[in-house]
Amino acid sequence: MFNAHVNVPDPRTVDWFLVRSPIPVLIIVFSYIYFVQHLGPKLMKKHSPFNLSTILMVYNVAQIVHNVWILSEVQGAWYINWPAKFFRSFHHVLLLLHSWTWTKV
Repeated sequence: MFNAHVNVPDPRTVDWFLVRSPIPVLIIVFSYIYFVQHLGPKLMKKHSPFNLSTILMVYNVAQIVHNVWILSEVQGAWYINWPAKFFRSFHHVLLLLHSWTWTKV
């Protein structure tokens, strides 16, 4: 019974990016987890912290513009929002790495 529902795609979402198969999404999620848990700390181990103030300002302005756009056109905007959440998590990892390097000094 479950397989009968899995094999029937929703005709409204057939052309959407990353919706046809769970494999690309799983690759993105596991790549993200690998980066956050292993690669990010390994790459930043011998480097000084990044100055992220300009990037943070641009990111915050982009979030404001995006949220205004979501309020003006709610339909379909949720699908666009998930990359921002991934980038926000990368930003938090960089901030954690930054704080760890300052506490070790």
